[in-house]
Amino acid sequence: MKKLPEVNVSFEELYRMLIGPIKSKLLLVGIELGVFNQLSEPRSAEAVAKTLSTHPVNTRLFLDGLAASDLVVKKNGLFQNTPVTQTFLVEGSPTFLFKSVRSRTLDTDWGPMDLDIGRK
Repeated sequence: MKKLPEVNVSFEELYRMLIGPIKSKLLLVGIELGVFNQLSEPRSAEAVAKTLSTHPVNTRLFLDGLAASDLVVKKNGLFQNTPVTQTFLVEGSPTFLFKSVRSRTLDTDWGPMDLDIGRK
């Protein structure tokens, strides 16, 4: 196997730039579908999918993406909002920012990155 050259600089900044649009789209789709409204208490992906009328497997994958992006917490197969998402992304909260976020970013053209978790 070929030995990799020694590198004394970090790829971290480039990596953050590469995954930034993906994390943003996960956040925006979560807001648009009302996912965060469902996660004030721990819930399974199947329960969220049933409530939102979305495909169960795609919903689990989507929730795993939110967890990997630190937007929700996954523990023992159940998903729940982080303190930040609970405070700012749950409708009815006095600090809900949906209208502000939507007016600034949901109209962005994401092209081939559009996410579809299978609305029924």
